Amino acid sequence: MFAVGNQEYEFVDGAVSMFNNPSFQLFVEATQKEYGIGWETGTDNLLLISIGTGFSNQSIKLGEAKKYTMLNWAGYAIGDLMEDTNVQQNVLMKLISYTPRSEQINRELSDVSVPSINGMQPLETGSSSPETSPSQAVEDFNRKLLTYHRYTTSFTKKRFKQRKLPPNIDPNSVTSIDCVDQVEALVSQFQR
Repeated sequence: MFAVGNQEYEFVDGAVSMFNNPSFQLFVEATQKEYGIGWETGTDNLLLISIGTGFSNQSIKLGEAKKYTMLNWAGYAIGDLMEDTNVQQNVLMKLISYTPRSEQINRELSDVSVPSINGMQPLETGSSSPETSPSQAVEDFNRKLLTYHRYTTSFTKKRFKQRKLPPNIDPNSVTSIDCVDQVEALVSQFQR
C-alpha cells in the first residue's frame, strides 16, 4: 500500500488485466496528448524495451479435463487468458513497431502455440513486396511508430537446462503468479 496525499492505493499485478504485457498501453499513454505526454512517434524517436517474466504453454493431460471441477477450470481460464493477452500485446507491438530482433517475438509466439505473424500485412500506408529495395526498406523503417525490443523466456525443462538451472527446479512449479514458495530455490542460483 502507498498513499498520495490523503488517498491510499494498493498495487495489483497487471497480469490479471488485459495488460499482461503493458507495452502497447505504455506506447498509447506516451504518445497521446490526452495523457499529458504526447511524445512524437517514429523509430528514431521512441525505443521501448519490454522485459517479460517468462511464459509457459499450459496444457491439460489427456483424460484429465473430464475430472476438472469449477475451481480447476477457474485457475486454468485465468492462466490461459493471461497468456492470450500477452500474445495479443506482442502481435500489436510487432504490427506497429520496427523490431530489429523480431525472431525473439516470433519464438515467444510459437512457444505458446499460436501462428507466426511473419508475412502478416503491416498496419501502415503504402505497399510492400517481397522484392523490397534497400530504399523501400528504409522507407518502411521510417513508417513504423517506434522501435521495440521484447525479452523473455519460456518455462520449459529444455529452456531451464539451456540456462543451466538445476534439474530440481520444475518449470511447472514456478509458472504461477504466486509461486513465492519457489523464491529461495530460484534466488540461490544467483548467489553462487
